Amino acid sequence: MLCDSCKQNEAVIHRITVINGKRSEQHLCSSCAKDLSAVVFKLPTLSELVGQSIVPKSNAVCECGCTLSELLKTGLVGCEKCYSSIRHELLPVIKAAQGGKTEHTGKIPQLSDDRLHRLQALRNELAQAIDKEEYERAAELRDKIRAFDTEKA
Repeated sequence: MLCDSCKQNEAVIHRITVINGKRSEQHLCSSCAKDLSAVVFKLPTLSELVGQSIVPKSNAVCECGCTLSELLKTGLVGCEKCYSSIRHELLPVIKAAQGGKTEHTGKIPQLSDDRLHRLQALRNELAQAIDKEEYERAAELRDKIRAFDTEKA
């Protein structure tokens, strides 16, 4: 694939950005990537990610010195304590950026209630088989759980 910028050299850098569900791709050779690195590889601000202008109501400061204004401008927190120090001011920003969610839900798709109950029953049965030292039965149940995890909902 050729470089999107110079259209001559082979692209070695492939940048994919998804903002508000809109995906964009850029493919660059090493020399164009080096020339454009200040612009091309700049992190978007939280306002850009959320797609709206965010004005902090206060300028809370973490013990590391990071302020909410700084965080909104750079998109980066100063330390792990920022999440608790600036929590009150940060929650609305996180909600806006994460579609209303403030808890990590993971990447595994949610199972229907029926499938979830069947999977839990298999896991309980597996635990009982292991407790009773029924290892052949436990191996069968393990295989069923693996097959269950790979089958489509």
